[in-house]
Amino acid sequence: MPAIQMVCSDIDGTILNSRHQASQRTRTAILRAAQQVPFVLVSARSPKGVGAVADMLGLSHQPMICFSGALLVYRGRLERLASLDVGASAKVVQLCRALGVHLSVYEGERWFCERFDLWAKQEADIVGFQPELHAFAPLAAQWRARQAGPDKLLCMAPPAQLDQLTIWLKACPEANLMAISRSKDTYLEIGARGVSKPMAIDALARRMGIDRQSILAIGDHYNDIEMLRYAGIGVAMGQAPDPVKRAADAITLTQDEDGAALAIERYLREEK
Repeated sequence: MPAIQMVCSDIDGTILNSRHQASQRTRTAILRAAQQVPFVLVSARSPKGVGAVADMLGLSHQPMICFSGALLVYRGRLERLASLDVGASAKVVQLCRALGVHLSVYEGERWFCERFDLWAKQEADIVGFQPELHAFAPLAAQWRARQAGPDKLLCMAPPAQLDQLTIWLKACPEANLMAISRSKDTYLEIGARGVSKPMAIDALARRMGIDRQSILAIGDHYNDIEMLRYAGIGVAMGQAPDPVKRAADAITLTQDEDGAALAIERYLREEK
């Protein structure tokens, strides 16, 4: 097994427990790892949301991958790797309205929604900041003017509604312009086609001269499957759905049992 040269970890459900906190053991494991190799937070969160966790963990100087790969923060600079298609974005707005699904729009460090409902409050409590209330029509006009849509759309609703939304999205003419993934049962993430966590990790690894076989990746949900397959060692959290576990090279304990810390300790200790 090649020596680990980079650790890439999801945030929610991975290094954060079910109370959205990082245990002392996890913090210690991450800090020790970051003293040896780059430790990259890879998340569907916005740069502001990822940055808050990075600051808490002492990783503010490390690279960060946001919006499931659409944005890279490297050496303090935010780099946009892809934006959603304008027509595809408008279609998502239309379908969410038809189904009564909450929609949040993300552009850089800004988070927009039309109303501060229970879904927006839940997400705000998790990430530690609130959205800007903004009608989507003026935003759509800006997308058309610049010929580029937002970085990410987040649809939040009960699982059955998101199942129906997924069916509609995959059947629409704009489907081939979108990357659709479930980050949890009640969250549907939509980005530009081709955007993925491993796409951004690969761009970063090439820049840093790191071979993919030397990467340790840790994740817990469906939007982590490609990342776990890409890395030399992919570790699934103990509470991950079965398809995620099948994509991994190893399975650790759950998020409430310091599973991420255990994986970090194990694989970085083995290479010493």
